[in-house]
Amino acid sequence: MQLAGKWQLERHALIPGDTGARAMTADTELLAHLQIVTGLDRPRLEKIVDEVRAWYARDLRTWVRARHRELQRSGFRNPEIFARIRQEARGILVRPAPLSERQIRRIVYG
Repeated sequence: MQLAGKWQLERHALIPGDTGARAMTADTELLAHLQIVTGLDRPRLEKIVDEVRAWYARDLRTWVRARHRELQRSGFRNPEIFARIRQEARGILVRPAPLSERQIRRIVYG
């Protein structure tokens, strides 16, 4: 699904063998909930949810590069930019890096 700008969103199965039906159900439930609490129409809510997903689908490297360009355009110099990015990165939500099977085992078993 193509979203605003250059971000591309892909749906991933939630569990092995899942065809995405669970993700679609979650989307339907989320959209219904948002429609109740906001009063917005379904197409507008779908657009908002897609945009939020695309925003948080970025990985850390992509976010750092984009933020660096943004701060440069605002007139900041690299020493200020690097300090600011370091601070902001503590609270930014981004897509996690892919994990190897070994990394997953270490997380699970220590």
